Amino acid sequence: MFLGDLKIRELITEHQLVQDYVSLEKQLQPCGFECTVGTVYTLENDMGVLDFDNSKRYLPNRKQKEWDNKNTVVLQKGFYLLETNEFLKMPNDLVGFINPRSSLHRMGLFLREALIDPGFKGTLIVGLVIFSRVQLYKDARILQISFAKVTDVSLSYDGIYKTV
Repeated sequence: MFLGDLKIRELITEHQLVQDYVSLEKQLQPCGFECTVGTVYTLENDMGVLDFDNSKRYLPNRKQKEWDNKNTVVLQKGFYLLETNEFLKMPNDLVGFINPRSSLHRMGLFLREALIDPGFKGTLIVGLVIFSRVQLYKDARILQISFAKVTDVSLSYDGIYKTV
């Protein structure tokens, strides 16, 4: 069962589920929470490596895009990484599902996202595929997270992207 805004608000205000948000009132939705763009990256032109146990994993270097004096950036066709302003502190009994805001599709933008595991702590980094140019403002609402309860969990996120 997905959590509604009343439960999400309680988890944010009493348990710091989401921190560093711009406006709780604007970002809280009927069954989710919208996250905003904090940093935009491009990938350097080197090759990534994936394997089974991550012993050979290599992530391409990324380069941060600079905001102009109006806190905007114009992005051309291509692939970008977006890091959210918001810091998540997922309890061990919640999972997060990331979905793009529908406005993205109407502009030829596609968000590439992953599941937010129970126990994850950190900011989110998602992929953005652009099929047309777009002007992006810092703090633009870009994605929505829906939260669901998880039962019978014994494992907690322990990957390399855990920041705490």
